[in-house]
Amino acid sequence: MVSHVRLEKEQKYRQQVCLSCVTGLYGCRWKRYRRSTEPTNLYEKIWLGVVVTSFIFMLIWLYFWLIAQNDSDDLNWFIWEDLSVWFDWFTLLFAWCIIALLYLSVLLLLAISHCFIGQQLYLHWFHKALQVLILLGCIITAAMMSKLWGSEFHLLAISLQVTSPILQIVLVVVLTTLTWPFAGLWYRTDNSVVKALLLISYSAIMVFFYLIPLFMDVPCVAEKIELPPKPKMFGHRGAEEIAPENTMISFETAVNNSIYGLESDIRISWDGVPFLMHDDTLERTTNVAAVFPNRTEARAETFTWDELKQLDAGSWFLQKDPFHTGMSIPRSTREQFDDQRILSLTDLMEIAKKYNKTVIFDMFGPPHNHPYGNISEIVVDTILQSGIRQNQIFWLGGNKYVRQKAPGFVQTVEGRGDISDLLEENITQVNAEYSEVADTEIHEYSQANISTNVYIINEVWLYSLYWCVGATSITTSACHILKNVETPIWHMTKTTYLIAWVLVDAVSVICVGLIFLLQRVRHPNHITNPEAISLNSPRQKTFPHHHHRKSDREVLYQSNEDTSAVTPTADIDGTIGNMAIVMEDPVANIAPQDHDEVQMQFD
Repeated sequence: MVSHVRLEKEQKYRQQVCLSCVTGLYGCRWKRYRRSTEPTNLYEKIWLGVVVTSFIFMLIWLYFWLIAQNDSDDLNWFIWEDLSVWFDWFTLLFAWCIIALLYLSVLLLLAISHCFIGQQLYLHWFHKALQVLILLGCIITAAMMSKLWGSEFHLLAISLQVTSPILQIVLVVVLTTLTWPFAGLWYRTDNSVVKALLLISYSAIMVFFYLIPLFMDVPCVAEKIELPPKPKMFGHRGAEEIAPENTMISFETAVNNSIYGLESDIRISWDGVPFLMHDDTLERTTNVAAVFPNRTEARAETFTWDELKQLDAGSWFLQKDPFHTGMSIPRSTREQFDDQRILSLTDLMEIAKKYNKTVIFDMFGPPHNHPYGNISEIVVDTILQSGIRQNQIFWLGGNKYVRQKAPGFVQTVEGRGDISDLLEENITQVNAEYSEVADTEIHEYSQANISTNVYIINEVWLYSLYWCVGATSITTSACHILKNVETPIWHMTKTTYLIAWVLVDAVSVICVGLIFLLQRVRHPNHITNPEAISLNSPRQKTFPHHHHRKSDREVLYQSNEDTSAVTPTADIDGTIGNMAIVMEDPVANIAPQDHDEVQMQFD
């Protein structure tokens, strides 16, 4: 006599490697007996929602870091001011975002695979712990960014003026693809109220993304004749991405990369000499720690000009490589970095005169106990003594002395201002950060013959945006890249964009209709998966005449395509089947799970 226990032990199954990997990687269910085709419980559905939320969150962060590359050096500089340790924090956070997104993508793909193959979802505790850590990391990063780098979120909104048409097409394609599982779920739902809510929600989302171009502001969608001239470029501290900032070689490199003007930062030494330096201290961009080890944190203005001339202002660039451009710089150029010194304002004027370039600069006031407190008068006198033409100087923050002493300076206001006030004060130039001035204001300034310079623009997409907007000039650290931009990164006429928009939406609507039609054919009515039948499901209490009603276990054995019996029990099963034909009705009253044992006893 052969028992069903022995029968199970002697059954052998084919390996299901893909299924094992899907359930194993997601929930550590590597063994066959640990898997289940039962419906997923509410607890695991909530964790699936957490995975989806984390994935969407990381997608947003990836978009943020891609856009924030325009100001990557600013983040490192902000943190350096607090920690006094230079490190590429931007690249670290960017890499963390990419790794987390790849992990979440794999996890989400495994969850979708569970749904397609009919397996119960079960997320392992290790993945659950990582989900919590990722969400906490996102929250902490968001809080840190809002404190240190709040202006960057404004750049995120500005970027949509360039990327929104592309994002709209991508989202429509993604939502159209997701229609397939949604339609299947909708047809399998029995509750009419739930079906109505699902359909209304889905339709509202699709209509929103179909019509969202009506509400988008896209400056680069315009006729070709409406495209403004290419904005001119000011070299930010020279060409600081490929040379040490505010040095002779930096400004000469900028000149060789087709810049219109030079931008710098002016401070005044302890003995009254204006010099170029951005930071309050000399620690980041010089070897002050080696020359003056006891004065590394002292203000730059506390050094005399003779002391400043002793410092090396170029070697740090290759040591820290802040923009990861060191290896792309020719060796002959890199060798000149060790010879760079801090420049005086007079040196900058000589460069501007030599190459006929415009100059714009920020002035930083000295400490309160400095012997030369009025830096403006000293700077004006130094510029006039250099012999440069006055109209080559864009003067920020004009005052009465400057207007009287140098009436030819181009008076420039920092940030946006009211047009009537600017014209009344004879201001013809606005110098504003991209977060301070809107594209409509730039257009209004242009109509009033007021030029606009926008800073800091390092990425091609942002340069293209302000080209389409109509900015007169921009300040950039990447003049070596932007000089090669001949047209905006993308530019489309209104007619072409309208055709593309309508075509994408029309194709999507047709695909959605076909998907619902195909799913309707696939789900004419609700059919239960045979593998989901419980072994203890209720059975009929009588056997039909001349028909053998097999046990649930036998039905599963025969319906399982992945199993094949290798024992000589087939004859036994046949004998049992023949015996069952002559079974009387009392046998039918035996519980289904005991049928096998009763039949074995007949042997």
